[in-house]
Amino acid sequence: MPKALKIALLFSGDATSPSGLTVESLEPLRLSLKEHDVKPRDLAGKFLQGALEKVGVKIVDEVQLTLRFKAATAAP
Repeated sequence: MPKALKIALLFSGDATSPSGLTVESLEPLRLSLKEHDVKPRDLAGKFLQGALEKVGVKIVDEVQLTLRFKAATAAP
């Protein structure tokens, strides 16, 4: 499912020949865990989820993700 995301691009180095790029999200990206089949898969995670549900604690389905990564040219 396509998502829209506002990002900022920051170039480093010379304006005519940039040597790096930083990409950063300007607002959180909201994703549904259920939609992407994210769930406990190991025994401990399944036990904890069952225990929390028995005491009435509900695990939130939505997460907020922020992104920031850098790319740079390799040194010669």
